[in-house]
Amino acid sequence: VQTNTALQNAQIILRRAADKTLPKPQQLSPKDVFFNIIAMLKGLEVEKVRQAAKEVYESGLKAAPAWRHRVFSDESGCGMRQIVNMLQVKGVQVHVLSATLDVLALEGAQMLGISEDFVQGSRLGIKDGLYTGKLAEGTYYIKGEVVRQWLATPPLLVFGDSATSDFSMLQEASVAGIMVNPSSRMLQRDAKETDGRLLGVVFARTEMDMGAEK
Repeated sequence: VQTNTALQNAQIILRRAADKTLPKPQQLSPKDVFFNIIAMLKGLEVEKVRQAAKEVYESGLKAAPAWRHRVFSDESGCGMRQIVNMLQVKGVQVHVLSATLDVLALEGAQMLGISEDFVQGSRLGIKDGLYTGKLAEGTYYIKGEVVRQWLATPPLLVFGDSATSDFSMLQEASVAGIMVNPSSRMLQRDAKETDGRLLGVVFARTEMDMGAEK
């Protein structure tokens, strides 16, 4: 690993994260992937990494199609992109709070027409315009706290799909916390901790599945 190029190591991470036929000890968890990617960014220029993130969304790679159409969609025409747009048209300020790398969160928000001023992700360490390879501030376990500190008033609606990182954030909604494609663990937490107060919405497809340009 130490003598590989960044691309070779990225290919190893991708395979070990995606190939579920590998023996369990060889598979990488989402947490492992997260911190390995951060370590691989050490010494890279912030602007170059931002450009790479943009390419991930806009053009993708041979082994990974562009992310711009990996947005949940529905045959009724009411997918997440349409929901975001409808809220903005109605004058609702839409924010993005993600546990992923801030550089990816920023590009994803831009793809949905959301201002960078309303985006937070896990902040990476930066020194002299270069990434340090360290995590400066993660949002994974503290989204509820971040929402309370970030917003002047409680959010109207909150969407999330993680039973761990999103659950506290969903409970901050003043109108409805909405579980997206809720897992059994998320439904169990909802029943036990909020008396079933949260709502659920299920998307079986993405825009790519619906025939959007790849």
